Amino acid sequence: PDITADNLNSIFNDSTNYTEADKALVEDGKGTVEFRLYATLMRVSAVTSEELAVMYSAASSKDKLVGAFIDLSLYKIITDEDGNVSRTQVHDLGGGAYASVTIPLGDLAGKPGLEVVRIHKNGDHFTGAYLVDQDNNPSTYTVIASQFSTYAVLYDPEKEPATTEEIKDGTLDPSKDGNINTTEDPGIDPDENKTTEEPDDKKDPDKDNNKKDDKDDNKSNGGSSVGSLTSSGSAKTGDASPIVLLFGMMFASLAGIVVLRRKAKE
Repeated sequence: PDITADNLNSIFNDSTNYTEADKALVEDGKGTVEFRLYATLMRVSAVTSEELAVMYSAASSKDKLVGAFIDLSLYKIITDEDGNVSRTQVHDLGGGAYASVTIPLGDLAGKPGLEVVRIHKNGDHFTGAYLVDQDNNPSTYTVIASQFSTYAVLYDPEKEPATTEEIKDGTLDPSKDGNINTTEDPGIDPDENKTTEEPDDKKDPDKDNNKKDDKDDNKSNGGSSVGSLTSSGSAKTGDASPIVLLFGMMFASLAGIVVLRRKAKE
């Protein structure tokens, strides 16, 4: 409900999607023509591997994390004087028409490297495009949309500061981290502190007695709307490849609708 869209009136200048027949229907008072823009949070399972590959090729970095997938779908709905309704999905706008869509970032606001990438299907293939933020509000991200498909909100992973325990047990090599300044105590034999225990980030999470139950995580995250995008920002992995995060708020529920209607004057 918090997603907003401007400039939708320009669609009525797009002769491909608002035809002469549509104009005649309205001007003769025989029906109405509506354009409805739906914004829906998506589950990561609804995004194909091809779409993910295209997304990362368009992103500024392949190390980006995904805070949310949003489906923007535009529909043209014609209702005649007898109440008959026809519904057609609009994938592309022409004639200079576009929608200015503002996405509230919620808990994602302030994440480093925030950006939005559009994943659009052209024929049998997908194309990706990095979309520049059109506003200066750190709590929102505004994009110019003339193609309606999947939009991904991305950000950079945040580096966590190393702990003393991690340095001592060998999890982190301080000589390779430019953010840590340490000097070895000449009075301590480093061999005396050796341990056979694996570093925390290499433990099997299934063997960790403190592992959280997935159901509990879902309860804590809740089913948030588009107006309150959330990100834990705490996922870890031993794999160096990009990770796509799905948070508990990403339920495939209707998040927002923008309706634009043109009808004959009474």
